[in-house]
Amino acid sequence: MKKLFVYILLFVLPIGNIHSQETNSCGITNTSFKAGEKLRYSAYFRWGILQLSSFSIQSEVKRERYKGESVFAITTTGVTAGNMDKFFTIRDTLHAKLKVNDLQPLYFKEIANEEKFKATREFKYDYTDSTRVSWQFANNKNKEKAGNTTLTNCAYDAVSIIYRLRNYDFNAETLKPNQTFRIDYFSDGKSSPLQMRFEKKEIVTLKNGDRYDCLKFELEVAEGTLFKNNERVFIWITNDKNRLIAYVEAKLKIGYVKMDLVNVEHHRHPLAAKLKPVR
Repeated sequence: MKKLFVYILLFVLPIGNIHSQETNSCGITNTSFKAGEKLRYSAYFRWGILQLSSFSIQSEVKRERYKGESVFAITTTGVTAGNMDKFFTIRDTLHAKLKVNDLQPLYFKEIANEEKFKATREFKYDYTDSTRVSWQFANNKNKEKAGNTTLTNCAYDAVSIIYRLRNYDFNAETLKPNQTFRIDYFSDGKSSPLQMRFEKKEIVTLKNGDRYDCLKFELEVAEGTLFKNNERVFIWITNDKNRLIAYVEAKLKIGYVKMDLVNVEHHRHPLAAKLKPVR
């Protein structure tokens, strides 16, 4: 279950470059969130015969300065509690800094603390001549690696991609079923393609009864630690100006994981996609 927290973070892997035939621009204007926004998610699993339901993810956006740039400093944490904490303890923290003016990432750090496994991963971005990422990884198993990678496309990490995605112009009024968007993810010097496919507009009801008008996408994932090749991973994004990730559902090799949006604070726009509960 190493790296489980990062798998839950929406796209299963540290992700980079999003584009379709309509655009291939790295920079983008932020229209969906603001400093002060706080999000909280609850994840629940079936792992073999075990039903585990106490994994909490929280994300907070702050405004600060970094190397002379005005940045959004985003901290995301993942912790286990209750019955899951007894089975497998996770205390993970991810930090990201991205430019306020165009959301390009400048820095990413992951601190993983998962049972006996501990690791750190760090990315530093340089846009002087091209997109260059200096990266390093180390864990308590005496494994270390580092390098510098020059990318021909945009690069986003596991945190900044979520906020970049929320500002991507899907144009909900003109989206067509099966319309696809290519995604390249970057991790430790390697870039690999994924594909996101629009399925339909759908109202999703969460475990706590909250209902959201959403855009539903399917993510095609490569075979990895938890997922079988060509297994189905779905995400639901609110069909309003906030573009919140409302729900995620994925099948694991020996179970499933589902993640619900539990609470939103200091959101930039009214929650127009949140519907009245059914009585």
